[in-house]
Amino acid sequence: MSALREAKAELVAMLGGRRPWLPLALAVVGSALAGLAAGGLLAQTGASSDLEAATVVVARGSAAQLAIVVLASLGVAAPYRDGSWMHAALANPSAARRLALSIAAMLVPALLLAVLSSAAALAGAAALVRPGAGAVLVAAGIHLATSAAWAVWMAALAHASRSPMLVLAAGLALPLLVEPGIAGALALASLDGLRWLLPGQALRALAEGIVADGAVLARIDAAAMRLGGAAAVGWTAIVVLAAWARMRGSGRR
Repeated sequence: MSALREAKAELVAMLGGRRPWLPLALAVVGSALAGLAAGGLLAQTGASSDLEAATVVVARGSAAQLAIVVLASLGVAAPYRDGSWMHAALANPSAARRLALSIAAMLVPALLLAVLSSAAALAGAAALVRPGAGAVLVAAGIHLATSAAWAVWMAALAHASRSPMLVLAAGLALPLLVEPGIAGALALASLDGLRWLLPGQALRALAEGIVADGAVLARIDAAAMRLGGAAAVGWTAIVVLAAWARMRGSGRR
């Protein structure tokens, strides 16, 4: 079976019968509401540029991150609970190939969710602020890149943990509770620069660092962006290797 056909089969299995509408609904509805809130903030405080306005709406207003977490939980981790992982394991005994095909399949709906989330956030903010088309394209392009990295992490975490609830807990608690607490502790210890090594903060550095001096967004300098980029590569290697080792060790998907 060709790699393209295998990836297509993986995609069909990922989306089939596992409430695929749920991440889609989260992406569209959540982004529209968050985009409205971002538009209200920008209308009240003003933006330093079209690029900042677009970045605030897309980077802060998109609910793609949450939708991707739910997608990984339902489409990648859940098969380990109902036994359907065995079909992929029997069809392809190579753990590395199964992982690569799964990640490739995950990226397709994840990027679609990122596009829809960006559009919904911009639509939600449109009544209050409308950034220029060029700025929107730049912000949306960067958002797609960071969403792809997040999708790889969540897919790998799903394979490594094999627990839908752990994927949800980690994907939600990490950026909302754990990282802000760690970042605050680092700031109190005068080690604020190290927060860009955290996964979510690394993606934030890459997503928002293009805004040099913002009225709403805090400035992220070039050193922080480099540190965030290195951290993103490092976290990708860690979670992918962890997933591969778990899949290879048990001979499962």
